[in-house]
Amino acid sequence: MLNGIVVELTAVGGVIIIAIGLNMLKIIQVRIANLLPAIIVVIILQALYQIY
Repeated sequence: MLNGIVVELTAVGGVIIIAIGLNMLKIIQVRIANLLPAIIVVIILQALYQIY
């Protein structure tokens, strides 16, 4: 169960890091704070997936 959560958190973290980079380069304006709930959602969804 823990391996799945780590993989999903790594994916979400990668997306957030890409968004931060795009903001720094002023290519696109992404509100990073709007992406933060995805960290909690991915943990809940992965836990539910493992249970069922």
